[in-house]
Amino acid sequence: DVLTIDSQKSIQNISVHNLAGQAVMNNVKATDGKINMSSLSPGVYVFRVTLQGGQVETFKIIKK
Repeated sequence: DVLTIDSQKSIQNISVHNLAGQAVMNNVKATDGKINMSSLSPGVYVFRVTLQGGQVETFKIIKK
């Protein structure tokens, strides 16, 4: 239920979307790079992470 994100740059913002494109979590705060995912039901989610300097990274997570 906890996702850890490692980055050399500081994380500015994290948003989580389901595969239908609906935002399920916005302005997520990563404490020490850890995100609490316990409120999400099992499924596939797309994370959009904005890093320092405006760099955007996206990745897919499968929660069981």
